[in-house]
Amino acid sequence: MKNRISLTRLCALLCAFLFLFSCSEKSEYMQIIPSDAAFVVTFDMKSLSKKGDVSEWIKSEKNASFFDAFGSGMGEGAVKLWEDIQEDPAASGLSFTDNWVCFGIGETNPVLCILTKVSDLDKWREVLKAMEAEGAATPVVKEGDIESSLIGQEVKCLFDKDRMLLVLGQDATNILESKTAAGWFTQKKENSLLSNEEFSAFLKERKDVNYWYRMSALPVFFRSAYTAYLPDGVLLGSLYSVGYCDFQKGKIEITSELRSDDKDSMKKLEEIFKMGGKQSGRFLKQIPANTLYTIGMNLDGQKLYKLLLALPGFTRTQMNAIQSEDAKKIINSIDGDLLLSVIGLSGSGSGFMGTAIPDVAVFAQVSDDYAVELIKRNLGILGVKEIGKNRYKLSTGETSIYFGLENKKNFFITNSAQVFENISNGMPESMANTPYASAFNKQSYSVIVNMKEGIDNIIPMVKGTYSSRQYAPLLAQCPFTYLVSSGSGVNGNIEIFMSDDSKNAFASILDWVTMMASQMM
Repeated sequence: MKNRISLTRLCALLCAFLFLFSCSEKSEYMQIIPSDAAFVVTFDMKSLSKKGDVSEWIKSEKNASFFDAFGSGMGEGAVKLWEDIQEDPAASGLSFTDNWVCFGIGETNPVLCILTKVSDLDKWREVLKAMEAEGAATPVVKEGDIESSLIGQEVKCLFDKDRMLLVLGQDATNILESKTAAGWFTQKKENSLLSNEEFSAFLKERKDVNYWYRMSALPVFFRSAYTAYLPDGVLLGSLYSVGYCDFQKGKIEITSELRSDDKDSMKKLEEIFKMGGKQSGRFLKQIPANTLYTIGMNLDGQKLYKLLLALPGFTRTQMNAIQSEDAKKIINSIDGDLLLSVIGLSGSGSGFMGTAIPDVAVFAQVSDDYAVELIKRNLGILGVKEIGKNRYKLSTGETSIYFGLENKKNFFITNSAQVFENISNGMPESMANTPYASAFNKQSYSVIVNMKEGIDNIIPMVKGTYSSRQYAPLLAQCPFTYLVSSGSGVNGNIEIFMSDDSKNAFASILDWVTMMASQMM
């Protein structure tokens, strides 16, 4: 097939235009989604198109070479079609007034499906004929009301007068040949995912980008790890993860929730979150403001220990470790805020193959000094030195480890001399004084990722390599600065902050795409 790649590009760009312009609150055409779908992602692209000023972005001279490259190698007719679609996306015959939907099915060989509505069946047929003329698509075959074509070697396209479905994946051919996908076009609502009450509820709360995920569809490895920490009686098949993403000026906001259509399972899940309280953020003043990564939570160690003993998914080895006297006393001693922070790469120590050892700090409110005594007992032979009241130091080559108790109830352990020197009074410029500190206030758990600082740490590590010459400039222009996540119970919130707070986040991402395209072409 001649020019297959070029026309496959055209198909990809058709999907891109659909991605960028479609939007609706109607869900009837989603009746095509099978009831056993593993996940669904919907996009309100009319909203995103407006927020990102996409029509102007496409016409921008900065992107001219990027879009022209997709037309290289096409025949005259295909080039003309592509130009028409650039000028008026409706020339594709696809609807730009309805949501763009992705859904997945299968576990062993998952299949990705892309669904949209057809606005002009004849125009869509013309697109497929142009692809066929260029050798990028097979002739359209019609069976009943369903028509189909193979685009390239991997994309199966099915459509009727109202809907178009692209099927991708290792099992896509089997699905097409078995007429399974064709059956989705005619299935009744009770056989589709719309019959699921949780999914129907999810559709009513849509933002710019929205996802619905069946937790039982997790890949085997992750499913096994996830179920190991679920209490007995929680039905994995009843759990769903949902999220709503909104692109705002200067940031992306994502709200998430874990739901269940089984009341008993939901009740048991809510019990898990009662093993902790709300954070006070007391340890933030000990952490530098430019810390790379910080995770915090509030825990009742005694409740946590009881929960761990009741988990059915633990192996005998794991259970033996938990039931040891030391583990029992350590876990039971936790009584309040717990904070883990990866501060940065100091370069003061070297690990495997010369890589820098990150500076790390752990803080915990405790009810006794058992953790300190355990470290002294087990590592004393290596030369633990007392360097102050309830303060100890262990030197191991280029690295020193500091640990102890502050105010008798605040345990700490760190390899950062800077953190240790400011244990009592706090850092001169601490995370407590940043705008992101509020994420730790009265929340069950919190996570902060300093994305800009992380990139600044990564670039020197790869400097001089071939990859750095190609990708370092792209990383340096990354528009993301901070990721802040927090939540209580089954509800969570994520905010991703952008370097330019005067522009909508989606517009900033498109600008970055332009820059990447110009450097990679």
